[in-house]
Amino acid sequence: MSASNSAVVEGAMKFVADLDYAALRAVMTDDDVEPKKPEDGDEVLDPEFVFRQSRAGEDTSKVAINAQMKAIYTSKWFWELAKVCPNNRLWWGGKTTDLDKRRPGAPMHFPDYLMLFLVCLAGIKGIATLNAAATHIRDAETWATLVAHMDQYVPEGWTLLSELPQRNPKKRYANPTLAVAKTPRNDHTRPLPRLRQSNVTALRPPITKPPKPNQLDYWVRRFRGVDLKNNPLDKTHEYYGLRDAIHDAFRRASIDQAQAMGVLRTDQQFVYGNPDRNQFIGFDGVVFAVRNHRTADTVDTHRTGTGHDATGSKFGLFSMRVDGQRHSRVIFDLAHIHKRLDGSHASEQDVIRELTVPLTALTDGGAKGLLVDSVARGELVTHLQRHGITVVNYPHAKSNPGRAEGKRWADGREEKTHLLRVVTHKNHFENDCQHLIYAVGGELMEVEFTGAGTYALKPVTHLKYLQRGNAANGTRREYHQIHIACSGDDLKPLISLFHADATSNDPEFNRGEYVRVYPPGSAASKFLYGARNDTEARHADLKARAKYLPTDRDGQTLRLLGAAIASNAFSWQVHLQAHGEHNVIDNTA
Repeated sequence: MSASNSAVVEGAMKFVADLDYAALRAVMTDDDVEPKKPEDGDEVLDPEFVFRQSRAGEDTSKVAINAQMKAIYTSKWFWELAKVCPNNRLWWGGKTTDLDKRRPGAPMHFPDYLMLFLVCLAGIKGIATLNAAATHIRDAETWATLVAHMDQYVPEGWTLLSELPQRNPKKRYANPTLAVAKTPRNDHTRPLPRLRQSNVTALRPPITKPPKPNQLDYWVRRFRGVDLKNNPLDKTHEYYGLRDAIHDAFRRASIDQAQAMGVLRTDQQFVYGNPDRNQFIGFDGVVFAVRNHRTADTVDTHRTGTGHDATGSKFGLFSMRVDGQRHSRVIFDLAHIHKRLDGSHASEQDVIRELTVPLTALTDGGAKGLLVDSVARGELVTHLQRHGITVVNYPHAKSNPGRAEGKRWADGREEKTHLLRVVTHKNHFENDCQHLIYAVGGELMEVEFTGAGTYALKPVTHLKYLQRGNAANGTRREYHQIHIACSGDDLKPLISLFHADATSNDPEFNRGEYVRVYPPGSAASKFLYGARNDTEARHADLKARAKYLPTDRDGQTLRLLGAAIASNAFSWQVHLQAHGEHNVIDNTA
């Protein structure tokens, strides 16, 4: 009789199927999590580190707006983003060179990097809107300080703010700047017409006035890909595709920043027995409030993890932070979610499936896994695992009628179970001996035949975790090597996790619905999953940065990108402060 049809197997399968919640929970792994001790040679940071100007957790509202503003343009990754904009060097006369060719139409008043900076400035707590950002720098002292300091970071060959052309060069100024001997004659200092009854030459003012909100709105339209009449830009237009170019550059720059902060290291191997949070990216969905939400096609009613409904525009966010360092969150990517809007992702699962693999590929092997809630399940988990991304979450229950009150581990929860493999060998009587390996709620367990028709369920003894195949093309294979002691024999079979091999008892079943690399109750799983809860808690910070979102998807994406850039820039400054380097928080940069 084959193993799968034997009376022992049938009896064991019935035994597992009849197990109640209490019996399963009594044998499933439930380890305590101990603080991770630093290894020799590891850099040790105080886990309770706080930056000195803000002591309210992750709240940046106590930090001066101008300090947060400086954090943006002192970040080298902001300038990497600005490079994709077409007009960072302006033409307003002078000689024609390769760097100084006139664009069609009237000369632009402001370089693109300044407009991108204002979008990021709107992502600072205390400002939170584009109009407020433009209004903030219209203060004469703020603008003068910005011009003087930002020019120090502008890449070579770009137009400096102190060299911006005057919009009205013939205007008579009440207190004109006077020419002096040896004043260089360039476009900025070109003399105005001589004043009557005067033998001096008035020069243009040293800096122009800052942009107005309507000028920022003009640039935002270009980002959205429309003209002043809301017609789509032609493919030959210099700003066509700017939205996608900035978004792609943001992904690349955020990964580079994270690796500069010491996480997602390409030279660090994945160690199963000693997992590192700094190798795992977190994902979660968040609903943002939107103005005029009743007329916005981007808005929908979404069910939250607590079972409540939230109305707004939903985005899926990928992010992480340095383990043990406060306010070190780096946002990697974001995508709009709406099940009925063309161009948006239909669900969180859709975002994870389409964006996770390309995003982790940018880390060049630095990202080892994804921390996500139970929205990732089934074939999606298998898809990610085959691409080298270890999923850490809790598998779905078969049923959990008390979840509304008792949450995940409510009384009455019924775990999903499936026979994974029957290990067969010859015992000392030369008879076939069978050992049934089950997947129970994400954990591998063995059903033992104790005699007289009775059975017992116990977790397997794990020996080794192995990987084979190529994750780049989605063919990675994973195994747990387990130990089975039987009548003096030490069996060490390899149990395939997310693929069906020749030893699989049921090659067609959905492994991602039952199996996890780390048992959900293990100390490693709890340690890693705690970082996902931390990621979720940071959404309050992002919501405070991006208030009053517009109704259209591209406008919302721009606002959230700006807020993410500002948040990442400030995280970098906190990282510098934590390591005793010059930073804007201490006013040493």
